[in-house]
This record gives sequence, C-alpha cells and structure tokens, in this order.
Amino acid sequence: MTIDRKQHSLLSGGGYSESSRIQYIDALKGFSIFCVVLGHLAVGYMEMGTFPEAHTLLYAIRNLIYAFHMPLFMMISGYVYSAAYSDSSGRINLKRVYRREKNLIAIYIIWSVLTGIARILLSQFVNATVTVQDLMLIPVKAIAPYWYLYVLIFFYFIFSTEFWERIGRWKAIEICVISCIVGNFISVDWISFSKILYYALFFYIGMIYRKENSWILGNRTLILISLPLAILLIVFCWDYGQEVIIAELPLIRTLIALGISLAIWYAFEHWKYLKENRFLSFIGRHSLEIYVMHHFITAASRLLPKFGVTNVYVVLIIALIAGILFPILFSAICKNIGIYGFFFEPLTYLRGRDGYRRKVK
Repeated sequence: MTIDRKQHSLLSGGGYSESSRIQYIDALKGFSIFCVVLGHLAVGYMEMGTFPEAHTLLYAIRNLIYAFHMPLFMMISGYVYSAAYSDSSGRINLKRVYRREKNLIAIYIIWSVLTGIARILLSQFVNATVTVQDLMLIPVKAIAPYWYLYVLIFFYFIFSTEFWERIGRWKAIEICVISCIVGNFISVDWISFSKILYYALFFYIGMIYRKENSWILGNRTLILISLPLAILLIVFCWDYGQEVIIAELPLIRTLIALGISLAIWYAFEHWKYLKENRFLSFIGRHSLEIYVMHHFITAASRLLPKFGVTNVYVVLIIALIAGILFPILFSAICKNIGIYGFFFEPLTYLRGRDGYRRKVK
C-alpha cells in the first residue's frame, strides 16, 4: 500500500487520505496509545494509594505495560518516520523532516507549558508537581509525559543524516545496541540523554523494517525465539515483593521489550482480527491528541472515589474511556471551529493564518 509522505505521521490527528493509510499500523498505534493511557492510570492510582486493596492488580498492569509499550511506540515511530520522509532508495527528504520537526518542537512547548501551568494551579491534586523553574527548563528537561516528544525531535534530527546510510545496516545496529546498553546503566534526565541512548535501537529497527520488511520484524524464527525468552525473563524476574518495575532492570528490560514488541507487531501485521480492528484503528488515527491530553483526564479520574465511585474496575473503565475519547472530542470541536492546527500543527497553522491575512489585505 502506498503512503502519502506529506501526511503520514505517527503523531498526527487528521489530514490523512484514507487510501494512503497502512491499516495495521493504525491499529498498532491504537493498541500502543491504549497501553499508554492504561499504564498511566495504574501508576497514578498506585502512587496516590487510591486503591490499596487492588495494589496487586495495579502493579501487574504497570509492570506488564511498562515492559514494552514505549519500545513498541518507538519502533512504530521509526517505521512511520521512514515511510513518511524517505524515498524508495532510503534517502531522507530533509526539508520535509525539518518542517515536521519544527512542528513537533512547537507542540512540545505548547503542551508542556499548558501542563505545567495546570499542575502549578492544581498542585494538590497531582502526583508530579511542577514549578515555574521547571517551565523555564523545558528546553533541556522534559516535563512528564512529554519526554517522548522530546526524544522524537532528537531522533528526527539524528536519523536524517547520511551517516546511517554510509556505515550500513549492521554497523548501525551495532552502534544502536551499544547505545541501548549504555542507556540501560545511566540515568540522566537532562536532555533526556538516557532515553535517547536507550530508545535509538527501537527507532532504528522500525526504520529498517519499513525498507526491508523481511528483516527482524518479518523473521518468524526470531520471534519464536525472542517471545518465549521474554516470557521466561518476566516469570523469573517478577518481583513478588511488588517493589520493582521489570522495565527498570538493566539489559533484561531490553530483551523483554524486544521479544514482546516484535511479537505484538507480527500479530498485528498478520492477524486479520487485529489489523482490521476498527476501534484500535480509530484511536490510532488520533494518537497525537490522546498522547498530549490524556493525562489531564487520568489525573482528574483520581477524584472519582470522592464522589462515591470506589470500585477499582469501574474507575479504570471510566477513566480509560474518558482518557481516550475526551481528546478525540476536543480535537473534533477544534476542527469545527478552525483552531485544530493551533494545538496540533502550530507552525503550519500560523503560516496558513499569515497567508489568509495577506489575502484579506
């Protein structure tokens, strides 16, 4: 299936030509963003101690989702980056990449500021408080959960260079593996350094698979080996004291993330029920809106017990549905009143407004 390189992006809420979409990628994005929202819900309730009787359940959700969801998201990012901005020979269209990168920077700044202001004003209701100093430091230190956007901006720049084509696929994999290993053992929040090092491997795997779809993600033998290994590592490394997140164990987390992510990708690409799932495809097409906005809803959902909703399953379902659907509704309203671009394509929107003003004059 062909891809409209001007429109196809992992974090994009609209503007696609339906005929240019890769169906299973939309569904895979939907599954990934679903995991992001559910994982943040579990972590939030655990940190607040909202449901002490459901600690084991929330711990299991957190541990399993955090074992693979962001590595999988980065693999999808690499795939879509390559599909959207490279030609059949693999050469990157730098002009198009830099234009998208500028929009990502603007999105990152706008939503970091909005989130920071909200957390300052509602500090008594949030787990991670933010100060004015934190807002001033967003160019060098990302506010959660926007580290993903921050890292993605760096990857758009890093992987647009000709260096990767010159050194070849295997040398590039070797560099990314070393980078991932180093990222496992350091924890530097400034410039999201450790995350850039760690996730480069997953981003590059996605890039390469788009060009050579029989390699890694299309290798059934590799998946048949890596998935059981990932499951065995989860079983043996699970902390029954419920204090450690599996995804934080050095090296082991990389093997687990690779095994589970490869298997999930393979299932979505080859299992008709998953690749054609309308619900997952629908939310996958709104991954940007859900990503930047869902935490407002997940934070607000912690007030539900104060209003008499005390069943953990009911709260999870309500918060999960609201965290997914509210951003989609917000984006639909913004489109209807003509301000969608301000929040989700800021520079493109401003250029369009300037052009409109010139025409009016």
